[in-house]
Amino acid sequence: MNYRDSSLGSPHRRGIRIAAVAAIVAAGLMLWLGLRNPAARAHDFFRATFFPIGGPALSLLETPLKRLGVIGAGVYEIQPGVSLFLDPNDFIGNFVLHAGDWERLEWDLIAPRLPAAGVFVDVGAHVGTYSLKAAKAVGQQGRIIAIEPNPVTAAHLRQGIAASGRNNVTVVEAAAGDRRSRLKLFAAADANTGMASFATGNARRSSGPYEERSVEVDVLPLDEMLPPLTLPRLDVLKVDAEGAETMVLRGAASSINRFHPVIVVETIDLQLRELHSSVQELEDLLHSYGYTKASATAYNVL
Repeated sequence: MNYRDSSLGSPHRRGIRIAAVAAIVAAGLMLWLGLRNPAARAHDFFRATFFPIGGPALSLLETPLKRLGVIGAGVYEIQPGVSLFLDPNDFIGNFVLHAGDWERLEWDLIAPRLPAAGVFVDVGAHVGTYSLKAAKAVGQQGRIIAIEPNPVTAAHLRQGIAASGRNNVTVVEAAAGDRRSRLKLFAAADANTGMASFATGNARRSSGPYEERSVEVDVLPLDEMLPPLTLPRLDVLKVDAEGAETMVLRGAASSINRFHPVIVVETIDLQLRELHSSVQELEDLLHSYGYTKASATAYNVL
């Protein structure tokens, strides 16, 4: 037999009360830490919390915090010297605000391969989750080429670069592909802007209500995009192009042959097939360039 104090109400109500109190305490803590500052120190707050990522307490916290205006779209410092434009209503922004990082396993593969004064090319830079950490890692003598075709996302990327005080990041507002052209880039749902793609099927798979929107963007092979930038070297090439990865690598043959960079590429067969490729074709292409698989995470291969 279970016993409980009837004056406290049902366990469900007690849970709501506890969550509400937690939300108020968290909101006060965030205000104290200065999260209303446009360049908010998100990492300080999230290191001080004990709510599991994506757990019930956190999901109950989100709405009160948003209503209080404590968490909103803006520039947040996720670690010293690395600031990003993050939107809590967007999947990537929400994840970074809660976890303090994005794709940590992939970054742990990349970081040791970025020397001081190194060069990192980021195809599909989004808001700079890789580019700005790389900019810090290589130092002022290094160079980052952040390639992002979505005009709205590219603007957010530039905000993060400015807030981070980085002058070693060059934004290329275009898409990388296998030939010079103009293509429709289909915007993903606002709930997951990182899934914008040349294939409507890929964009539709983003979470949240979907309304088809597109923008025409310039497409250039990396072999045309990179030479005018006069890169002295290329240490790491990261490719996350929502199904267009094979196209990107085909258009980078000369650059890859010249610099022999470490390549980190997203390999999701469903997305690749929407653009008439496959993981097998992508891996065969890399093998033809003289590459072998060194490591892998759930969706990315090095």
